[in-house]
Amino acid sequence: MSFRGSFKKLNWRTLIIVAAGVVEMFLLLLGGIKMLEFTDSAQFCGQLCHTPMTPEFKTFTVSPHSRVQCATSHLGTGASYFVKSKVSGVPLFIATTFNTFPRPITTPVRDLRPARDTCEQCHWPQKFSEDRLKKYLRYAPDEANTKDEFQLAFRVGSGEPRTARDIHWHVASKIWYLPLDARNQAIAWLEVEAPGGGKTQYFDPGRIDQVTREKIESGKKFMDCIDCHNRATHIFRSPDYLVDQAINQGRIDATLPFIKRLSVEALDVSNPSLEVTRSKIASLSRYYQEDYPAVYAQKKVAIEQAQAVLTDLTQYVVFPEMQVSWETHTNNLTHTGCFRCHGKLTAKPSEAKPIPISSACDACHYSVPATTPSPPPSLTSRPSPTPGPTVATPLGTTATPGAPKPIPANHAGRTTCFACHVSGVGPKLPTSLPHASFADSLAICQACHKGP
Repeated sequence: MSFRGSFKKLNWRTLIIVAAGVVEMFLLLLGGIKMLEFTDSAQFCGQLCHTPMTPEFKTFTVSPHSRVQCATSHLGTGASYFVKSKVSGVPLFIATTFNTFPRPITTPVRDLRPARDTCEQCHWPQKFSEDRLKKYLRYAPDEANTKDEFQLAFRVGSGEPRTARDIHWHVASKIWYLPLDARNQAIAWLEVEAPGGGKTQYFDPGRIDQVTREKIESGKKFMDCIDCHNRATHIFRSPDYLVDQAINQGRIDATLPFIKRLSVEALDVSNPSLEVTRSKIASLSRYYQEDYPAVYAQKKVAIEQAQAVLTDLTQYVVFPEMQVSWETHTNNLTHTGCFRCHGKLTAKPSEAKPIPISSACDACHYSVPATTPSPPPSLTSRPSPTPGPTVATPLGTTATPGAPKPIPANHAGRTTCFACHVSGVGPKLPTSLPHASFADSLAICQACHKGP
């Protein structure tokens, strides 16, 4: 074979090898990109590698943000947080592999990207918002599953600095706070910077000795949307709420005697065992057979459907493998979250009777009669609230805001309410509003109800 022939043969071989190498590199690059995309997906975060995130993934799938990818919410755009997330994910991957992760997963997430870089790419808190009307349908735990309906209007307001008011006043303001615990629930100090530059500090009179200049400088946090909306996606609903929703949607027959009470009892998490829960659900048939034989004969299919619905709901209430139930993580978009500051912190803690930050009921919401299609005329005539930290306390009933029922007895020396009003010693708490979800404190009750 001539030299020219050998060169041509070698040249073709080289071209083939080079071409194969280019194709291989392209496929590897494409595969790497697809792999990175997959690691940002909800399926990867909740199902494949992140087994510890099962409770969060379950609640995510039925949340308002169920079609938003995890990376969109937690990382946003840009390379910095993308790279940071991959680096910080290495120890998490190792902990998952060797089963050394904490149970439950600790919250809140540290070094979370601020909401202004993620959530506010879609949401616009600076936009002035009208009052939001929310309708509540609940069922009492009595034989007839008595339906209770009421409406609340929430004063959302504006987060625009020049017109800031109502709930979204917090967005426009510059607020720093000092938590004394890892979950940001025990707030002992707060500083608000006014638009003109003046600053006002607020303290918890009961913890003022724990607040030092050094601790403030090293531990203070700038208030972010997530400080209140900490469960905007991973929302753990109570059994009471889930059962009410199922009845409202017709998935559970409201004509079954005591079905509300029995359903909530079956989903009780005092013993976080799925076997115990499913045993209680299975016993519904026996209950109706023994106590309501006529109902069982007529509505056997409805009873079986209720059992199937409750069995499905267990996956959103308790997660034994992670030692998590619907009560584990605090939702700050409730009175519990608001009362970390409101009704507690005061600008003058040294006074004999310090006045705390406002906790008036109608500062953030007011009741609207269910038969009235539009807000009451008084809404248009109410004076504009003075900009400042305001939030609601537990609302009394659908009665006129600011006029809850008085406490009919002398409770001097008492510090809690549930000891009597939940245990059965005193009158039961009204079921028309979620009184049982409020913090057990006489001071909180007296923010609405006044004693003799």
